[in-house]
Formats: sequence, structure tokens, C-alpha cells
Amino acid sequence: MAYRNDVEALEARLADLRRDVADRTRERDEVARLIAEMHERDRRAAILADLQAGGPEQRLRRRALTTLGIVAMTVIGALGYRAYQRDDRMEKVMARFEEFADAVCACTDKACGDKVMAETSRWSTAIAKDLADPPKLDDAMTKRATQIGEKFGRCAAKLTTP
Repeated sequence: MAYRNDVEALEARLADLRRDVADRTRERDEVARLIAEMHERDRRAAILADLQAGGPEQRLRRRALTTLGIVAMTVIGALGYRAYQRDDRMEKVMARFEEFADAVCACTDKACGDKVMAETSRWSTAIAKDLADPPKLDDAMTKRATQIGEKFGRCAAKLTTP
């Protein structure tokens, strides 16, 4: 009979341990769920803070202005090179740059502006490949290029600003 009591005692102990494991497992799962909720709340708070600080618009504006700067520098370099050559190709370059500025100003949404800026970037890259040593621009050509670049920049900035 002693054997039977030992077996029953061990079975009772096993049942207690199983209940303890089940309780601990539930407790562990609850703590894991709470931690996941806290991480999600922190992530959402960070996103909200970024939106309230204007992060996406600032990044978009910065990208647009960087692209604009690259395009403007390439065009000015191309214009300088063409001014050195003093032929009618320079007028064609200026006219084409002005067409791009007018096209950006005619756009009413961001998608149109992105398309025109991409075309302008491809065009200016093609011109830059033809450049060897960019010469100095004369005052009139510099003034005209600056005016066109400013017009392009104003219109591009309007498209990226909500």
C-alpha cells in the first residue's frame, strides 16, 4: 500500500507542476502581448511625431530641391560651355531649359512635376556628357540662366509643398 500512496503522491505532484507550467505559460504570454502593444504604441507615436513635425513634406521638398540644384548646375555648366562656343546651339539650350521651366509651371500635380523633372534631368545629363571644359558665362547669359532656374525652382517647390 505504501507503493500506491507514493504513486498517488507523485501523480498529485505532477498535476500541480502541470498547473504551475500552465499558469506560467499564460503569464509569459500576457507579458509578451503587453510588450508587443507597448512597442506598437511607441512606433505609432514616433510616426505621429514625424508627421506633426512635417517630416515627409520636408524630405520630399529636400529631394526636389536637390534634384533642382543638380539640374540647374548642369544646365548652367552646359550654358557656360555653349557660351564659350558662341554659336546658335547656346540659344537652343536656353530655349529648351525655358521649355522645361514652362512645363513645370504648367503642371498642377506632383506626378506631372516628377515627370518633367525626370525629363529635365535626362536632358541635362545628356548635355553634361558633351561638356569638356565649361567656360565662364558672360553676364547676360548668367542672368538669363539664373532667371530660368529660379522660375523652375519656384514652380517645382509649389508642386512639392502640400
